Amino acid sequence: MTATDQPGSGSTPLEPGPLGQHESQRAKAVAEFLPIIKELIRVCNLRADQAAKDFRLIVINGALRRQFEALNSTLLLASQNLGHHAVAFVRTALEEMLWVAYLTSLQLDDSQRLLLAMAQYDHIRSLSAQREFIGDSHMVLLGFPITFMDTVEAKLPEAKKELVQLRQKLGWTSGVLPSLDWIADQVGKKDVYRYLHSATSRSVHFSAGETFRRTWAAPGRQLTTAMPELRAHLSEFALDKLWHLLMDTVSPAVPLLQAAGITSSDAITDERLLPVLDNLLACGRVPLVHVSEWNLVQPQRIEQ
Repeated sequence: MTATDQPGSGSTPLEPGPLGQHESQRAKAVAEFLPIIKELIRVCNLRADQAAKDFRLIVINGALRRQFEALNSTLLLASQNLGHHAVAFVRTALEEMLWVAYLTSLQLDDSQRLLLAMAQYDHIRSLSAQREFIGDSHMVLLGFPITFMDTVEAKLPEAKKELVQLRQKLGWTSGVLPSLDWIADQVGKKDVYRYLHSATSRSVHFSAGETFRRTWAAPGRQLTTAMPELRAHLSEFALDKLWHLLMDTVSPAVPLLQAAGITSSDAITDERLLPVLDNLLACGRVPLVHVSEWNLVQPQRIEQ
């Protein structure tokens, strides 16, 4: 199978991959960077009374904690040569980055109303979906009284009405909830959204294009859906994008970090941080699509 036979499938080998995904220069640089940045941006518990006054604090705390865990999980996956699965983490981090940027741009009252209505809408629909699937008798056995379920589900129209009012006030054009495309436009991140969102969707949904993309062959040989070099490339892509998205999530949240339970260690000095950051930046950026996927040859780097 060649790129001309099936769009997105490659037959030209990528550059030789490392012995293990965790042994690449980038993986080692991220592994060195992660404990230091976790000291610099330390995610702790936050005060319940403060969180009740500003739900954005919960979003910031939870997003940063999950992104740190995603980076750590990617390194763990890479240690088993499974880092290519971490592209799925990029999708979540992208959405968190965009939502943190948008929520911090809103007036407090608007962000409170929006987050509460969205949370209620999600929770009620989850409860209803489970109730419909397993039935009332099993829900009761799980500890959900029928009167409780009826009362909760009766609140769904109220949550939807609140979201309709917010749509009219904040200006998203369609849908019960604001689309990520609209959010990206509001915060000036449409280019990042267009690049990463649809591409990372293929890592969490079935995609014929992604299936063919990961199918490789040389002329006269068998096909493989486990090309080590492509998997190494995807692992590198995830490691690159995740740490950049982490820093882009922190940036708009800076004024709220302390209230969100984010502290910093005095032990993190420029002498410790800058060399590690330089090592990471020296690895360069990783494109989503590699030229070998289209049977093209990567140009030789010209030394200046």
